Amino acid sequence: MKVHFAGASRTAIFDAIEERLNASKIGSWVDLNLHQSELLVTVRKLGTSQLCFEVLEEAQKSHGTSTTMHLLSKKISWSHRALEQELAQKLTRLIEKSGGEVQEPYKCG
Repeated sequence: MKVHFAGASRTAIFDAIEERLNASKIGSWVDLNLHQSELLVTVRKLGTSQLCFEVLEEAQKSHGTSTTMHLLSKKISWSHRALEQELAQKLTRLIEKSGGEVQEPYKCG
């Protein structure tokens, strides 16, 4: 999965995603943690799954800062495998509502 945010820093993106996440139904069982150049998404509901994204900021003359996130690794719990596609769709909608553009979709499996 590859996601691009034009004109936004990683902290602004993190805040936007976290705000939308906390207002949604999945906010009670999904945690976000931003560590330097990585964003860790943890799903805790009948098991624990993790998605680790590399976060790259790039200064651009026309749009200020641009940020791209690449999925580096994923650990999907056995109990989440049947719901992986549904979780991917919810994550995609959350990213898009936060101003991101999904350039490469999440691949299940």
